[in-house]
Amino acid sequence: MQWTIQLKDKQIAVMSEKLNSHLVLFSSVEKEVAAVKQVLGDVHCLVGEKENVVADLKDKVQRISVLEKDFVENLNFLESKISAYQLELRSRARIIYELKNRLQDEKLNSSFQPHLEELNKTLLVKDYAIDRLTSENQVILLPMFLISGCLEDPN
Repeated sequence: MQWTIQLKDKQIAVMSEKLNSHLVLFSSVEKEVAAVKQVLGDVHCLVGEKENVVADLKDKVQRISVLEKDFVENLNFLESKISAYQLELRSRARIIYELKNRLQDEKLNSSFQPHLEELNKTLLVKDYAIDRLTSENQVILLPMFLISGCLEDPN
């Protein structure tokens, strides 16, 4: 009987040891579960933060897209303005060139105007002199012609 009691005590001691080791094992599993839950919570926080970062980046990409569209529109508008200004500048340059040529012509004309007037006066005087000499010549030649006609014709 003592032997059975000792055997039972040994069995109880072994079972107690097994129970203690299982309790320690359960305690360590609970600690692992708590650690895994903590890591899982941290992962959820990180995922939430990353989702916020992604949402912010999507907003920024959207704003950049809008800004790019506005930039392209402004660029096209400015290019068309530049083209219009270039055409206007070419037109004005052509007008300036024409006016410059006219001014040069007028300057030449006005610088030669006194000479032209003097030449016109001289031409008028010469024309008058030629007309006068021609009429005088005719006046002189007519009597000579008549005299020569009389001299040749003895009848």
